[in-house]
Amino acid sequence: MLSISLFLVAFLNILLFIIYGFSDTPGVAYDIDYRVEDVASDYCGRSKSQIYFDDNKFEMKSVVEEITPNNEKLYFETKKKGTYLSLSENVYSMSFTEHTSNFIGNKRLPETPIINSFYSAERYLPNRNLIEIKHRSENYLILISFINGGQILALERH
Repeated sequence: MLSISLFLVAFLNILLFIIYGFSDTPGVAYDIDYRVEDVASDYCGRSKSQIYFDDNKFEMKSVVEEITPNNEKLYFETKKKGTYLSLSENVYSMSFTEHTSNFIGNKRLPETPIINSFYSAERYLPNRNLIEIKHRSENYLILISFINGGQILALERH
């Protein structure tokens, strides 16, 4: 399973390079690697994502590993598309319009925190997915995301 996960990460990086490098009007591409932990249980998850922003649209690809409380490892990849709108200086609303998932080695939709958040109806409501940018530099974007209960994220630019 680890080799499948590594292959997917490498494949997504190559695909992002092709999209970013050969587009007529290239946008901006970022990637992020983060962990999700639940202090109330022994659950944890890890996600590696690439996000491509261009002309008020975004495309996001993620590879996720989740470990359930009974130590079962689940792997999946997701692809999401949508639009973003500036609400005020450094505050944006993201609207998800498409979402597909591939649950590697799973015959059913697992019930874990990351997966449940992907399929939450709130994710598709306007002004529910707010992002506030705290710092921009040539190489990094630091933001507060209010998606999935809130996180502070550092995205690296490519």
